[in-house]
Amino acid sequence: MSDGRRERKSKAALQNALTKLMAQKRVQNISITELCALADVNRSTFYAHYGSVEQLLCDTHEALFADMDRFLGLSGSTSSHPPSRTDSQILTEVLNYMRTDPFLFFLTNDDSHLLEQNMSSHYMKKLCPPDSSLERRYTLLYHTLGCFSLLRQWIADSCPCPSSRLAELLVSLSDSGQAQ
Repeated sequence: MSDGRRERKSKAALQNALTKLMAQKRVQNISITELCALADVNRSTFYAHYGSVEQLLCDTHEALFADMDRFLGLSGSTSSHPPSRTDSQILTEVLNYMRTDPFLFFLTNDDSHLLEQNMSSHYMKKLCPPDSSLERRYTLLYHTLGCFSLLRQWIADSCPCPSSRLAELLVSLSDSGQAQ
């Protein structure tokens, strides 16, 4: 087996083990020893890829975001979205995606809000070039975290309205709060 394939297999085993353990306990209570035992990898293999359980979780989040980027047609793109879809349509797709496994699992098992932080960082890098104005960066951060908070509440409330309605509300709130 090639080194690249072996690395992908080890990382996938660790990510799967992490998900199984997170279903039983908080990520802060997961030890590297039990993670490696469940993944059937050596501690040295773990440390060859990660410095901590939190780094493994961040890597798992990045895989989710990459999958969502492909789903949304944003792979390799620095633009916000293809022009053929409205903001409301794109947001509806995002909300529908976030309600599926494994995204929903990580969203509902995120006591430390690490998913939120990582997602915000991922999309800041993707949609806000380093030379962006302070207003652009802050506006994107404000909308990302605000949308995330509403999404959490919507899910906690058992999704009382269709995702398209929530998307319309989010776009309306976004339009009324744009920085000039």
